[in-house]
Amino acid sequence: MKVPLVDLKRSHAAIRDQLHAAVTQVVDDAAYILGPNVAKFEEEVSRWLGMRYAVGVSNGTDALRIALETMRRLRGGGAVITTPYTFFATAETIAAAGLEVVFADVDPDTCGISVQHVAELMDGRGAVGVVPVHLFGQCAEMDPLLDLAREKNAFVIEDVAQAFGARYKGRMAGTMGDMSCFSFFPSKNLGGIGDGGLVCTGNEDLAKEVRSARAHGSAGKKYHHAFLSGNYRLDEIQAAALRVKLRRVEEWNRERVRLARDYDRLLADAGLLTSGGIRLFSITPGSDHVYHQYVVRAERRDALAEHLTANGIGNAIYYAVPLHRQKAFEHLGYKPEDFPAAMSLSRTCIALPIFPGLTAEEQQCVVDRISAFYAGGAA
Repeated sequence: MKVPLVDLKRSHAAIRDQLHAAVTQVVDDAAYILGPNVAKFEEEVSRWLGMRYAVGVSNGTDALRIALETMRRLRGGGAVITTPYTFFATAETIAAAGLEVVFADVDPDTCGISVQHVAELMDGRGAVGVVPVHLFGQCAEMDPLLDLAREKNAFVIEDVAQAFGARYKGRMAGTMGDMSCFSFFPSKNLGGIGDGGLVCTGNEDLAKEVRSARAHGSAGKKYHHAFLSGNYRLDEIQAAALRVKLRRVEEWNRERVRLARDYDRLLADAGLLTSGGIRLFSITPGSDHVYHQYVVRAERRDALAEHLTANGIGNAIYYAVPLHRQKAFEHLGYKPEDFPAAMSLSRTCIALPIFPGLTAEEQQCVVDRISAFYAGGAA
């Protein structure tokens, strides 16, 4: 049996006709740029999240860049703290916005940014902002981060690319910071049929700035521009598809949680959590995980990944090279040992298949293949 890491066709099967109808309507209406679906999606997703303002943009990376450039333009430059254990775009956009990238290590049990390390850096670097990442589907430990930011008059921009629908102490991911940024890459919990992104805020002035930024720094009148920006508009076809999928995302998230619990049980029943080479992560206190990925720590991770691939089991390594070891950031002068938790995770983490429609038989097959590896045989 082969098991894919992700199978979008299964997720789309039940809504295929609705997606086709939504796209066809856009073609029939011929309103392709910032049309009615973008406006309606922004209204629907802001209501779903419980956030006052939502601005659709071209992708998650552009969402981060717009948010960061907005804060630099309004509040000035300086250091922004984030984690080295995340996708490259998180730190890339800090630098691209003309801000200084500063890394803080992560909690090895949750993968969330270390509040203690952020506190130390806030004092030592005079940071103007923090970008916590809600990694793999659960929130960072937000309350102490928000308290720190308020104390130091620093902004908080949530990176919610991997955690649409997650909650922290009853609050939706993306509703706690000054701004929040979402990705609608197709494999996300809420994914489009191409690229898409979103910036959310509870501040009307920030929302106006973001709307202007997504359209070349528009000054509200055609061919008038208030500042340098770019073309970061959400596509009308993507908005139409996202409106269809938004109605199903809570159901899909519940299925992801069930699948994760099933993995927990299967791995435990197979003895893999005691002395079998697999270690599960903890849940951030007060957080509701939505399992964008099901990631575990594994002994001999690279060999396990090769074994799974050879036996038809989809898997992925997040993230093999932490950001402080990337060539693009070598000028920052960090050493490998500066972030021991991030380095350890980069050598041990592996993602197993999880997506709506994954079957019990497929999950059992995944666990059987892992058991065979640690037993020294082949299933």
